[in-house]
Amino acid sequence: APKQVAPATPDVAQGGLIDRLTSARAAFDAGKFAEAAAGFASVEDDFGKNPEATKAIASHRAPHAMAMARAGDAAAALPAIDAAMLVPETTPPDREGLAYLKGLMLLKLERWAEARTALQGYFDNPAHPRQRRLEALLLVGTCYQKEGDLAGAAKFFKNAAGRIRKAEP
Repeated sequence: APKQVAPATPDVAQGGLIDRLTSARAAFDAGKFAEAAAGFASVEDDFGKNPEATKAIASHRAPHAMAMARAGDAAAALPAIDAAMLVPETTPPDREGLAYLKGLMLLKLERWAEARTALQGYFDNPAHPRQRRLEALLLVGTCYQKEGDLAGAAKFFKNAAGRIRKAEP
């Protein structure tokens, strides 16, 4: 009898792809972000090369990136956020949340100029929730301060009032 070789990736049904994604999502929804991130990563490790799993995995890229960010892993979250933004399955509400988290992760990594650009872009999108837009605007000014550009921060905050008024619904 010919020798059987195990497949390179687990079978989607036998490997419990949907059950594992559901479990990772439940951890995410329960605020267990480190557990969720590990669960999503495990699924990607086990099924990432399986073409039958591609769509299911893609539909969970956004919560995976958000879980990494909320678990505090900014360095790993940034490329995951960028990847999730490229996936067509990422919903508009998830795109909004990812855009905001990208700015926060850049802040956490003290990449002030990049954070300022990301947060300014977030603020400039009128489709984003007003409260978060205003938070992003204040964080833009904070970036100037963190860079040691106190004159830039003062000028930014002086002009921010007008921008806030323009952001009114």
